[in-house]
Amino acid sequence: MELEIGMEMEKDLRDAYRGCMAGFAVGDAIGMPFQEMTRDSIRELYPAIKGFTAPHENHPLARLSAGQYTDDTQLLMAVADALIEGEGFNPHKMKNHLVEWYNNADQRLPGKANITAIARLDAGESYKDSGVEDAANAGSAKRAVPFGLVFTGDELIKYAYAQSVITHKTKRAAAGSVLVAHVVDRLLSTVELSPSDFIDSLARFAMKLEAGFKFSTSEFSDRITEMDAFLKESYSAGAMRFGTSPYVCDVVCTALFAFLYSPRDYARTVTAAVSRGGASDTIGALAGAFSGAYNGLSGIPAAWVSGLEDSRKILLLADGLYSVRRKQEG
Repeated sequence: MELEIGMEMEKDLRDAYRGCMAGFAVGDAIGMPFQEMTRDSIRELYPAIKGFTAPHENHPLARLSAGQYTDDTQLLMAVADALIEGEGFNPHKMKNHLVEWYNNADQRLPGKANITAIARLDAGESYKDSGVEDAANAGSAKRAVPFGLVFTGDELIKYAYAQSVITHKTKRAAAGSVLVAHVVDRLLSTVELSPSDFIDSLARFAMKLEAGFKFSTSEFSDRITEMDAFLKESYSAGAMRFGTSPYVCDVVCTALFAFLYSPRDYARTVTAAVSRGGASDTIGALAGAFSGAYNGLSGIPAAWVSGLEDSRKILLLADGLYSVRRKQEG
């Protein structure tokens, strides 16, 4: 049985907020060493994934240590700061925090679309015009997690879309952002998850998005519908079907599938999510955010939280987002 937002007394929402934010960052940090690697290379170098690992010496992020995160969590924190400072979505504050991140010398393998668009913002271009026209990767979808913590309903759709087009102007990237935020919002209030029912509900939501955005295909809703059958097979079979490329549909669907394959086990969800390489940091981060929103901070191994870079700051941001949501609800 799923409980609605109004019945939240049966779930510790503050724990869920902390779980979502920490879950994202932990998943990102666990996936970091395997970014841009193949499944076979991962198996050769890392026979078992059991937690934080340092990247190999030829990795693009070889300077990082075990437990450190990528640009995904840097952007998560920038967006959370903007939402807290603006007590909701303020595009000017969002622009300022993205530009501040851009000017940080410690950028960690950021995506081309994010860098291109935010460089335009830094040069003085309006946030209405800065987005990259053909960008369909998950660079804006990964920023959508805090929007699911702050907004719900029509506002969630409106603002998750608005934050996406600042950097990614394709409707597919925007739809991925809205889907991520919607999943987070749903899981915050879900106490007992039925994967099949959740898939059915989410597929219907995706169909409405595709119709509203006038998509020529039903790629999101079709893939989500397929998940129910793949849950009865091996995780590898589903991950192979949904893909590990940076393409937004691959990332969002594989992260969602990883969570639904083992919804009560954060560690299993995240280690499976990153095990096939590719966009492992973002897939791990989103899968971790979904699992954290559902299971709470208490569902994440304590050693992973304590060993995470900036864990205290991330938990404080979660508390700040929780306060913004409470203020909006009156």
